[in-house]
Amino acid sequence: MTFGSTSIPNIVFGCADNNQGTFQQFGAAGIVGMGQHAYNWAVSKFIQMTTPLSGMPGHVWWFITCGGMSIGSQQVGSSDDFGLNQDGSGGMMIDSGTTYSQIPSNVINNIANVLPQMTGLSLAGSNNGFPVCLEMSDYGSTPNLPGVVFQLQGMNLELSGDNVWIYPALGIVCLAMNEINGLGVSILGNYQQTNWFINYDLANQQLGFTQTNCQGL
Repeated sequence: MTFGSTSIPNIVFGCADNNQGTFQQFGAAGIVGMGQHAYNWAVSKFIQMTTPLSGMPGHVWWFITCGGMSIGSQQVGSSDDFGLNQDGSGGMMIDSGTTYSQIPSNVINNIANVLPQMTGLSLAGSNNGFPVCLEMSDYGSTPNLPGVVFQLQGMNLELSGDNVWIYPALGIVCLAMNEINGLGVSILGNYQQTNWFINYDLANQQLGFTQTNCQGL
C-alpha cells in the first residue's frame, strides 16, 4: 500500500477465516482506517444480500440499520434496542477493527434467559470477558447450539457455529459477543464477519454480504 511517496509492505487486506484476539497479541503494528470519505471501493463480485450503508454527522464510522435480533427461534432484540435515538446515540455500525460484536445489555440478558431451556445447558457466568457462557455437560462432544440472526434492513444476516460461539476454557462455551461499551453504539465486529465477503459500495450506499470460504481464496 502506498501513501504518496511512502510504501508500506505486508498489508493484509481481504476476507478472513480466523478472526480473533487483539492486534497487539499477534504483533500487528496497527490498522488501516477506512472511515467515511477515506475511499470509494466496490468490488466486482456476485453479492448475495445487501443492506443500506450510511454515515452519521460527527462520526467516522459506517452505520447499518438493524431492526432486531433473534437466537434460535426466540426474538431477543427489536428496533427499540438497535435503533438510533433522538440525541444521536444508539444505532449499529460495522467495524472490522472491533473483534467481537457489541450489543445492548438488555439483549444480552434476554439471550441468557432463553439459552438454558433452548440448549439444555446451565449458565456458567461470565468467562474471559464474555458475559453469556454455558457449562458443557459432555466435554468430548460439541453441543447443539443455536444460530443468531441480525435482522438488517432488506436482509437477514444469519450466523451460526464459529461466527457465534467461542470456547474460552475447558467445558465452557460462550456467546462471542459483548455488551455495548462507552460509545453507546452496537457494533457488528470482525468475529461475526468471519468467512463473509463484505462489499462496501459507497457510490450506491450499499453494504453487500456474500458467504465465502476465505481460506480457499
